[in-house]
Amino acid sequence: NVSATNLSRGGTRARGSAAMDATGRDASIAIPPAPNWYGSALGDWGGADGTLYAYAARNAVVLVRPEETRACRRFAGSLVGHVNRVTALCFAKRPGVTHLLVSGSADTNLRLWDTTARRCLRTMRGHAAEVSALSVSPIAPDLCVSGDRG
Repeated sequence: NVSATNLSRGGTRARGSAAMDATGRDASIAIPPAPNWYGSALGDWGGADGTLYAYAARNAVVLVRPEETRACRRFAGSLVGHVNRVTALCFAKRPGVTHLLVSGSADTNLRLWDTTARRCLRTMRGHAAEVSALSVSPIAPDLCVSGDRG
């Protein structure tokens, strides 16, 4: 498992110790490991209140919603559709849009997802090699920049 700390609440983390918030409570969030060795570090925060975490897991994106409990996480769903491992992902973060996520894959495609309905809205083709990076503009409403290793 990976441990994440809420830095805005004054949490600190030393190797092998629990992260504590300002009140002395454990502030770590346990995130299950991604079974995608090539993309286990791929993740982003989004959702209406910023508490939805998405991470790459093989040919899918797993959604979890960490909570303020000892259980630490709640499975919120998965976005399945790529035919090869997910290599990039990010939420569209702009005013009024909190439910859209874009993922890129070794299958050379991008997918636009509705994380609320848990469905693919659009598949975009055109890369010559696996997608290695992508970013959604917080300003331009329909701009997503992606790159491949080709």
